[in-house]
Amino acid sequence: MSAVCRQIVSRCLLVGLMIWSAPGMAQEPGQVRFLLKAVNQATLSAQVPAKVEKLPFREGDRFDKGDVLVAFDCRILKARLNIARAVLKGERKALENKQKLQKLQSAGALEVALAEAAVEKAAGELSATRYGLEECVIKAPFSGRIVARNINRHETVAPGDPLLSILDDRNLELELVIPSSWLPWLKPGHEFQVTIDETGTRYPAEILRLGAQVDPISQTSNAYAKILNEPDLTELVSGMSGTAEFALPGQ
Repeated sequence: MSAVCRQIVSRCLLVGLMIWSAPGMAQEPGQVRFLLKAVNQATLSAQVPAKVEKLPFREGDRFDKGDVLVAFDCRILKARLNIARAVLKGERKALENKQKLQKLQSAGALEVALAEAAVEKAAGELSATRYGLEECVIKAPFSGRIVARNINRHETVAPGDPLLSILDDRNLELELVIPSSWLPWLKPGHEFQVTIDETGTRYPAEILRLGAQVDPISQTSNAYAKILNEPDLTELVSGMSGTAEFALPGQ
């Protein structure tokens, strides 16, 4: 799912949370709903056409930054690398020969220029093949967990195919939908309380930043916050929701 699609889905979920409340959860003035989201999340895609050779993690598994998440069988690319090196070596020899002939007035400037272009082309093809080989092993860009696995071992993928969805479940933030009338007084650094629906746990929190626009239909805006004095937050999972409680001005 693209970042734009994720933002649209997230917004719809948040608006839905504002409208809906479970029995016994009627919202009071100063209360708004929120979603708990991972700050770092990504869908990793294939960059080369190849067969999956290693796929060590399954949905829910935890991994560390730098762990190999996917490895491909890239023997064909390694062979192409050897070919590209040989072609570049040959083009360089051809250029040297043209340059010597030019000094003997047996080759013109055009022939030398064409030989130079051939060397540049071969060097570019070698660099492209090297890049492809680097993409034969995909390492974790951050520590986290596997959300979804879209492939299996021994399957062949094409460039652009989604492979894994991952997220950092230890770096979470709250996304709230607030009334736009709160914007004059709600600023970064403002502290409030949150209660997680799934666990019933209450935490202090702080506004990190405010959204860049107001929805003219719902007259709401987004706000983003973090839980303060974080104890052991292993019980919290991205996608959980809850109620945020603010002290309104004048109360």
